[in-house]
Amino acid sequence: MDNKELIMNNALDLFSREGYEGVGVMKIVTVSGVTKPTLYHYFCNKEGLLTSIYETYFNEFLEELKDVAHYEMDVMQTIKKVVKLYIDFSKANPNFFWLSNHLRRSPKGSESYQIVRRFHSEEEVLIQTLMGHISAHHGNLKSREALLAMNLL
Repeated sequence: MDNKELIMNNALDLFSREGYEGVGVMKIVTVSGVTKPTLYHYFCNKEGLLTSIYETYFNEFLEELKDVAHYEMDVMQTIKKVVKLYIDFSKANPNFFWLSNHLRRSPKGSESYQIVRRFHSEEEVLIQTLMGHISAHHGNLKSREALLAMNLL
């Protein structure tokens, strides 16, 4: 494992246990056994580190979500595939899954919320689009797409 991966893995572990705002750069480099300049070389700053973690984990998840979030005229089967993806991803990446769910609910003015919002927005659009396709075939769900998506998330 190279220094970049080491820093990302240790930061993810720390962020998931202590919260993004609760962990400073010094703690990350100490746990990783590297210097601050090494972290800054790879990520520029703590914000860049969180962005890199999200680009690594969340982008992979979003690609898989795009694959399963297609309505094929069977509501239960479609929802089962989406829920299974969330469960499988959470089992495979428990620290990231915990962190992403925590940061999704961060105060809107916080640094971490501003960093991760674009990732979560893309996820929400995918789920709302899926609910839109479902509601097009089930009239009793029309105008409830956002609520259904929020409940699924």
